[in-house]
Amino acid sequence: MDIHNEYLWATPTWTSKLDNIDNKELSEWILEYKKNSNSSEKSNKGGWQYLIDSQNPICKNLMDSIMEMLREVKLKPGKKNIRCVMWANVNGKGDWNMMHNHMPEDISGIYYVKVPDDSHGTLVLKDPRGVYISPHLDQTPNHLYIEPQENVLFMFPSFVDHIVFPNKSKFSKL
Repeated sequence: MDIHNEYLWATPTWTSKLDNIDNKELSEWILEYKKNSNSSEKSNKGGWQYLIDSQNPICKNLMDSIMEMLREVKLKPGKKNIRCVMWANVNGKGDWNMMHNHMPEDISGIYYVKVPDDSHGTLVLKDPRGVYISPHLDQTPNHLYIEPQENVLFMFPSFVDHIVFPNKSKFSKL
């Protein structure tokens, strides 16, 4: 039997390991910033999250890497200005982020600054098509599970609903 297999409506994701970021410096800055700022209550259940100025010099290498990645994947060819909104998240033991998305932005991303060995703070992306996916079609999972890894930047379209499972470590995950 000659079968042609084709997937429709793929949702792109992009992953890159970034070796040019000083995570120790970034972590110290975030934790110091946390001391002087109350958490925004958005998707976090416990933990701390706060909108930070992406133009802050401490974020320069990370911002440059994000912009380079967006150029490489040719996000919206011809669009001259891409606005980048950056949030810092610190999840202690038992803290997590409920299901949410980042509309109306175009792209969302997570960069893992610090991940304790036993944190298990898995990022889970939900199939954006909003339909029941048959368990008999193993080519079409309805969730994508991303295990956090330090120095990894993971980006995806902002319309994708996602959740971060609870941190099980006694140490904070950034």
